[in-house]
Amino acid sequence: MLDPLRNQSVIFDFIEKEEYFAIHAPRQTGKTTLLHELAHRLNKEGNYISVVY
Repeated sequence: MLDPLRNQSVIFDFIEKEEYFAIHAPRQTGKTTLLHELAHRLNKEGNYISVVY
């Protein structure tokens, strides 16, 4: 299994710059897994509080 955040530097750059970004991909490609992993890592670092709903 590939790491869902394998391109994490791009995503975290957008977050640190407080910019919007979109996650666009076909069905069944791991978008939800990516968002859950992103929320978990952001919460673990302690600089942000993220909620997955």
